[in-house]
Amino acid sequence: MAVWWGLAATVGKPSWTLMGYHVIDDRSVDVTYLVSRPAGQDVTCTIRALDDKFATVGLIEVQVPASDTSSVKRTTRVRTTTRAVTGVVKSCTTG
Repeated sequence: MAVWWGLAATVGKPSWTLMGYHVIDDRSVDVTYLVSRPAGQDVTCTIRALDDKFATVGLIEVQVPASDTSSVKRTTRVRTTTRAVTGVVKSCTTG
């Protein structure tokens, strides 16, 4: 029953997989990720850049437009206030 409820709670919701990041310089980092969602559905993803103390030093929301495919690979450049050591996908939501 718990497995069924867990699967039912995620049907139709976007998911993402972090594929990597590349620190460009003291003011930017590229984050590469794979977004999966129902075909034909827009998604908004929030991408964060973090410093060595895990503080947010950059944040951007990006639109992933609807398409015929259910998965799309994206790379987003995040501008930072200080040097980042990593970049992550905080969340992706529909709408």
